[in-house]
Amino acid sequence: MLGLDFETTGVDPWNDRPVSVAIHDDPGNQTFDAVINCGVEVPAEAAAIHGLTTEIVRERGLPVENVMVWVANYLRTALQEKRPIVIMNARFDWPLLITELQRHGMADEKALSYQPVILDPSVLDRGFDKYRRGKRRLADLCLHYGVELEEAHTATADVRASVDLVRAIGRKMGADPKFAHYTLESLQMFQRKTSNEFVAFLNEGRDGVARDTPFGWPIPDRTPEEK
Repeated sequence: MLGLDFETTGVDPWNDRPVSVAIHDDPGNQTFDAVINCGVEVPAEAAAIHGLTTEIVRERGLPVENVMVWVANYLRTALQEKRPIVIMNARFDWPLLITELQRHGMADEKALSYQPVILDPSVLDRGFDKYRRGKRRLADLCLHYGVELEEAHTATADVRASVDLVRAIGRKMGADPKFAHYTLESLQMFQRKTSNEFVAFLNEGRDGVARDTPFGWPIPDRTPEEK
């Protein structure tokens, strides 16, 4: 597996920018990370979460073009080897990655036309244990599955925990007759269905909050005005 995680300037995958990235190469058990300088300000509310201020990014960050070449090479190798890519909250990090690659002319349309196998622990858990109460953030899932998480909201810690979570969830699913027969390909359909069902639930507004959350996984749908 290849784990991928970004810390960013905000919560909009189409317009916000990465400030750090970590890639966990498994089974090699090696993690590679970098602070990224995109030449933009880091909002205080984002820096409060991951600790990467504008000053830190400017002092320690590598040029975004260089980092994206590095990320693209890892991604290309993973696609060639047909390795699954582990991304916690793939509906954010995956379109963020594709958008950043496109900004720098690195999005190989032929490569992107081959949909990689993505494993999102938050979606896998929701589909496997649909009716369990409680939140399903990374820290919550790690606590539930007994996975170690140190320094949450750093890309390095988050990506390692995400890969460990996929393994832990996989063991549980493999022991359940309802899921034991699933292949990597069928897990893609399972995650897409699970994600869309949850979006439909959110948009029903049963909790009294009006929402218009877009469907689609791992890339959410966009209206023509948003493109």
